[in-house]
Amino acid sequence: MLRLVRLDGARLVTVTGPSGVGKTRFAVEVAAELSGRLELAVIDDASASEVADRGDAVMIATSGARLGASGERAYPLRPLAESPAVELFRQRAEAAAPGFEAAYAELAALCRRLGRLPLAIELVAARGADGLRVPIEGAWTLEAAITWSYEQLNEREKDVLGAVAVDATAEVDPVAVAELVRLRLLTPTGAGVEIHSAIREFVASV
Repeated sequence: MLRLVRLDGARLVTVTGPSGVGKTRFAVEVAAELSGRLELAVIDDASASEVADRGDAVMIATSGARLGASGERAYPLRPLAESPAVELFRQRAEAAAPGFEAAYAELAALCRRLGRLPLAIELVAARGADGLRVPIEGAWTLEAAITWSYEQLNEREKDVLGAVAVDATAEVDPVAVAELVRLRLLTPTGAGVEIHSAIREFVASV
């Protein structure tokens, strides 16, 4: 990615991949690496119209697929390989439940069912050992992982998540917010919290 901008001179790079693969996080990390060197803009869930008039700025966009804009270079992100997926699950589960233990093969199979998508892995792993007892057989979609996590919330937590999905600056119960951050349903930022677009869309539909 850095090579595309620094060496190849790309002015628009679109980070592509399935929802939950980590496009936004990756784009922000790359932008931090480039900050101070270039005029830079990051547009999450971008559309072709949003990147059409970018002037001299280097633009890093995220999208499920190429935008088809002039001069665009695509940088596809793929699900994690087995070992990093298992390590991510173990780290998140241990943070949620100190003393968490599970065999590598068990975690590898579960991560495979989750498509090795970082967001799906984090949502399930945040429940600690309960994440090993997920009720759905076969492969999961990201929506299934979100649904499973949401259904375990109490009514207060659901209300707060719904409020933040509508307005991330809403005044809500800080205790519930902290729990939703712990469960990876909200992400802390310097100014407060944000919600992943897939989670926001799910909450809007229930």
